Amino acid sequence: MLDGGTFRNIERLGNTGLALLTPKSKKSRRQIEMGPALTSLFERMKQNGNSCPFVFQDEFGKAIDPDRVNKILRAAQKTAGVHFRLHSLRHLHSSLLVEAGANIKQAQVRLGHASATTTADIYTHVVTDEGRKLSEKVEAALPFVSETLADGQTKPAAPGFLN
Repeated sequence: MLDGGTFRNIERLGNTGLALLTPKSKKSRRQIEMGPALTSLFERMKQNGNSCPFVFQDEFGKAIDPDRVNKILRAAQKTAGVHFRLHSLRHLHSSLLVEAGANIKQAQVRLGHASATTTADIYTHVVTDEGRKLSEKVEAALPFVSETLADGQTKPAAPGFLN
């Protein structure tokens, strides 16, 4: 938080120029259950079992710059023929949760919202056939993104996930 020209509540990540900020609210800091496929993917992305708490790491096992993640995501989106902001994945997740049978309260807790109204009115959308196709393309792009990041590549190779 910027306070009088200086930042407070920031944890610097070594000499990388990156920093951790405190979450917006107490509900923002939470544990989220993941399925076995996502858990396995994240475990594979960890570099040599090092102590870095972040999934996205550079080739030395250090925190990776979010701009690098965004650059790789944009390349995957271009290849997949889709465009979305990273934050849009929260909307997609909420919508798919409800479609899969979660009630709005469960989705609210998972997303860390203070109000179920926020989850229902802003984050949860009706899943259409077009939306499902988009989510399948996004899902297909995620292994490419994670593999590209895990390989330490700055410029993604031409992915073959949309044959």
